[in-house]
Amino acid sequence: MSSEFENKAQKLKRLNRIILKEEAELLDEKSYPEIDALLTVYKHLMPETVYLIKNKERYPIIMDAINDLIEYTQSYNDDTKISIKPDELIGTSLFCEIETVVFSVNNMSRFLNILKEADTIEVCPLTNGNVSVCISFKDAFVPAPPRTQ
Repeated sequence: MSSEFENKAQKLKRLNRIILKEEAELLDEKSYPEIDALLTVYKHLMPETVYLIKNKERYPIIMDAINDLIEYTQSYNDDTKISIKPDELIGTSLFCEIETVVFSVNNMSRFLNILKEADTIEVCPLTNGNVSVCISFKDAFVPAPPRTQ
């Protein structure tokens, strides 16, 4: 039974590799002048500097969730490193990264209340033996409205 399953899994892996290779070759062969033209116009019209401000509705909700997450995490592990920072690409999202030895969810309802405000969660093992838990919250910041004169 398991060898039959392994054979099917191997066939699916080979098929997937073939499909991915064919898609990559198609993308390499095609040129997309419309997209290139659109990007050129966008680059020309894009302001050099965009100022971001806190999203009045979403920022307090996000900070409450992050503070609850910090309290929740530190309640079972004192040796936790926590960093909060905006995303580096666009800057409108806020990330809370937790590095700890053990990340355990003991109170599921409390943890789910925190996560309902989040947009993504990523849990990764680190080479130092710790685990990294990164939770992102979109729309913490918004572009500042233009000044009126």
